[in-house]
Order: sequence, then C-alpha cells, then structure tokens
Amino acid sequence: MKTVVFLDFDPLSSGVEAIRAAAEWRYHTVALTDRPAATAAAFPHAHTVRQCRLDDLNEIRGLVSRLVLERFELCAILSFSAPYCVSAALLSKEYGMLKKFNGTEKVCDKFLSQKSLRGTDYMPFFRVTETSSIMLKTVKEMPLVLKPLTVPGEGYLAQTVQQYRRVFASLREKYPDIPVIAEKYIDGPQYLAVTLTENGDTRILAMMKQDVDKSLSVTGNRILPNDHSELIYSLKSTADDIIRLFGIKDGPCQLTLRRSGDRWKLTDAAPCAPSGEINALIEAERGVNPARETLKLALGL
Repeated sequence: MKTVVFLDFDPLSSGVEAIRAAAEWRYHTVALTDRPAATAAAFPHAHTVRQCRLDDLNEIRGLVSRLVLERFELCAILSFSAPYCVSAALLSKEYGMLKKFNGTEKVCDKFLSQKSLRGTDYMPFFRVTETSSIMLKTVKEMPLVLKPLTVPGEGYLAQTVQQYRRVFASLREKYPDIPVIAEKYIDGPQYLAVTLTENGDTRILAMMKQDVDKSLSVTGNRILPNDHSELIYSLKSTADDIIRLFGIKDGPCQLTLRRSGDRWKLTDAAPCAPSGEINALIEAERGVNPARETLKLALGL
C-alpha cells in the first residue's frame, strides 16, 4: 500500500495536519517516534506507530527497510520536527523518494549556514564555547544568545556571567554531544518568513511580525499584509536571497530574521513547515496550509 513515513510527531506540530491529509488522500501513515509507548498508543492520527531512537539513523534505517520488506510502497519520508529533517532528507535520497528535500544540513548547522552566507551581512557573529568559563572579550560582547549548534529553534539569552554559566550548563546537560555556540544578540524587531521551494522556485507563504519576551520566547504572531511597502519588499528580497544561498531547490524553510537598522540578520532557520498554531493562522488568513503544501510537494501532487 502507498505509505508516508513521518519521523517523530508532536501534537503541537503541523505534522498532525500532514498525517491527517495523507490519510484523506488514501496513503497509509507510519509514525516513527521515541516518545513513551503510552503516548504513542494514545495518538490516533497515524495508522501505524513504531518506537525507535530517532537520534540513531541506523535504527531508523532498519525500521524503514522492514517496511519495504513488509511490502509497504514508500512514497515519502519526511519530518515536521526540525531536529529530524536532516535524517528524513538523507533517507529520502537513500530510498529513492520522488522528492528529496535538500539544503537541510546547511539550514540546521550554523557552521554550514555561515559558509553558505559568506560574503553577506546576514549571519550574526558567533563562536563555539567549550566550557562555562567566560573570557573577558566575551563578557564585553554581552548580551549573548546561547544555542546548540545543530538544533534549530533553541536559543537562550544570557545578559550576565551567572546567566551565561547557567544556560551553558543546561544546554550541555540536554545536548551532551552537540557544541554550544554563543551568538551576538541582535536588538530589533523580529519577523518570520515561511517559504516553500519547488524546482528552485520559492513561494513565500507568509511573513509575520513576532512579539518576543525578554527570554526570547515568542508570545505573539501577526501576519503582515502583502503590500508594496519598503518593509515587505526588503523582507521578501532577503528571504529569497537566503533560500538561494542555501541552495534549496525543493522543500520548506522558516527564516527568523531581526532588523537592525536597515540590515537583516538571520537568527534562526528550520527546514520544515511551521508549528501547528502558525500553520492554522496562515491557513485562516492566507488560505494556504503550509503543512499540506509540504506534503503535496513531497508526494509530487
């Protein structure tokens, strides 16, 4: 039977919408998860739920191969959770899926992002920090945002040495194998561009202004009008340019940008459709569902 494999699912993600859509379109849905078995069993949207360690690519590969042996006809392998988009893209290529979302590694890894955007002003300055010890030079650069190098969507503001040490220890405990980076904090309004690229043609599905509190948590989203203002033109041009520099030919991407003076700084990027809340907001105000559009792209519909 025609099957779509989803790596991870989160009731708050737009992956729920994609799983529902796949079922509506008569695809069998398989969700691979490392969430507790009780949670997985209680999740009603996927036809099949299988447990595995999502941080172990070989274990995922083994389960996907088993699906092939069980005569499931794989039509797409994708993830709506940013940490697993790279694995989904690699497996899509290995198993010969119709659409292979590319550029995911460049989007998720700050070093690769920096290399892709070299020669532009888009990337804020950052350095890898190995210990909780903080150099005088680093103190002078505060406030700083501490982030795991390859995990989109996580960043914590440190305005004092004490906060720096506390945040560093927390990230080290949560991600023991991932380097921590200290990035220059960009003061300015924050915007989100939600994009989808097909055959090198990028559509900006929505642009929004984000309200952010002192801890960098997003507290509100407001979709911007698609008018001819300088702000909209500048934001669109920047988003198009960054997607081009990342080399994305097929796939979704979210770009979090801050405007500092007349310049744009890319503070975060994720190669997946937005959260369930933002997905619903875009559908209500723009009449387009990013999660369903992403699935349609993956299936070639």
